[in-house]
Amino acid sequence: MRGVGVGYGMAMTACAECAQPISTTALMCPHCGAPAAVALGRNATEEPMPAVLEGAVRATSMWPEGDVTAEQWAAVEQVKLDQAEVLDWDELFRGLERLPRLKMLGLSQTGFNTLNRLQGLTTLRYLYLEKNGITDLMPLTVLPDLKQVWLYGNPVAAEEVARLEAALPRCTVFV
Repeated sequence: MRGVGVGYGMAMTACAECAQPISTTALMCPHCGAPAAVALGRNATEEPMPAVLEGAVRATSMWPEGDVTAEQWAAVEQVKLDQAEVLDWDELFRGLERLPRLKMLGLSQTGFNTLNRLQGLTTLRYLYLEKNGITDLMPLTVLPDLKQVWLYGNPVAAEEVARLEAALPRCTVFV
């Protein structure tokens, strides 16, 4: 549940992009410039984070048991789900899309092979996808901030790797 406070006669909440206080009626975040749809929209959901995602983040961040605040979720920069059993990919990606600072995602050996799902994770810089049966890399071209993609153990054609490297020249692809 998100925290809503009252300050100077207006309801306040945390911006989903920068975790700074923002009015619930703001047109944009005055701190980071995120439009209201982003700053307030991601915070608006009351849907709990998927258990597999919460478990992975708790393990990495060493959070104790109990409720996780919106500010804590907004600060998450890395999620390592390598070898995790994911039963509902749609649910997982709805949760991942609620992490505005996500820079590193590990999905190695999970059976993940539908790269189109990554398109909403535009802040990603490091992506680990080893041993998943991935063949089509072109959906990654919509992630301009990618610096490294790890693809060891996937049946990716050399031509596909070359096309990705041409589309994302600042990204190193490891195959």
